[in-house]
Formats: sequence, structure tokens, C-alpha cells
Amino acid sequence: MTHQYRVTKYDPRKRDRWGAYPADDWIGQDQIGQTFGGVVLTAAEYQRVEDAYVAAAMAFVRESGGEALRVTTLENHGGHAEPGLRLVEGALLSGAGLERVCRLNLRGMLWCKLEDAAGGRFVHFGYDYYMYVGVPARCEGAIALARRLGLFVEDFASPHREESEEDPDGLRPAVKGSPPRKTAKRELAGALLDGTVSPSA
Repeated sequence: MTHQYRVTKYDPRKRDRWGAYPADDWIGQDQIGQTFGGVVLTAAEYQRVEDAYVAAAMAFVRESGGEALRVTTLENHGGHAEPGLRLVEGALLSGAGLERVCRLNLRGMLWCKLEDAAGGRFVHFGYDYYMYVGVPARCEGAIALARRLGLFVEDFASPHREESEEDPDGLRPAVKGSPPRKTAKRELAGALLDGTVSPSA
């Protein structure tokens, strides 16, 4: 039995009766510098939230007895590449490599599913900074960690788990046949967060 969760920064108490989230909130790193609910999204705040997502994902994988996940359904239309990081279909990632690919998904630089061979352990990413986790056990420690980091963990099946290769419902952040949601501003924001350019660039 796979336990599936939706892990996000969105407080479920603010959802409407249809499950939509009408509150004014940011959904990606390319919005750094914009104002939401009267508060400017800073690079530091974005990084804090991104770090929380990655820490939560890794905690679920490790607590459930896993070490590595495989890249599946990779969409990298922009040809993003990094030295020492295998960004190919079927690549088995662990440790820093797995963390990095989680970040690249969150930043919209590429899209893929991260899954084990049996499919009982996975990390999926959706539009608007949504993350879905599947594990073979409940992982109370990982749930508690995510909540301490300010995230909300809900019992929720991943909409990406059984989708077809054609993705008929348009659930993927990167739509097949078109580039992922990546702009020059998003690329610059990613470079700022990685420290590869200065804030004045």
C-alpha cells in the first residue's frame, strides 16, 4: 500500500469548498520581487520555502527506507545541463543529485517524475508549487519535519501517478511539445539563488 500526500506551502484552511486556493500567493521563483498579500517575495524567503520542500522530500524518501529515485517522463526542452548531474531518462539519483533535480523541478527548469522501480515511492511536482509524495509507510517523522518547516501535509493522491504519456488532462508543468515554463527572468532568478551571478547582474 502506498501512502500518498500533497505537500505544499498552502494552508488548506484557506481553500474554498471546491478545493481551490483563492488567497494571493506566489507560485514560482520568477515572482521574486513581486508583492503578495502586501508582502514582497524576497530571494531569501523563496529560498527558505524551496529548502523546506527539498528537505521534506528527502525526509520522506529516507524514512521510508529509500536512498535513490529514478528519473522518468523527463521533459527538458530547454536542454538544461549541469556538470556531474545525469539529466537523462532512467537516471538513478540519490543524495545531492536527487536534491538538485527536486530544485530544478520547483524552479521550472525541467520536469520529471522521480520514482523507484516498484512505483511505491515517488516524488512528483505539479503546477503552482505543488509537490506530491508517495511512500510505502506513513513516515510520521517526515510529516512532522515538513510541518515544522512551515509546510502542510495532506492525504492526497498524486494526479501524475497514473497519467498517460500524452497527459490528456494537461497536468504536467511542462507540456509535451512546448517549452517548460521558463523565462529569462526565471533563469536569472535561478542563477541568483545558485550564486552564479551577482544580485546586480
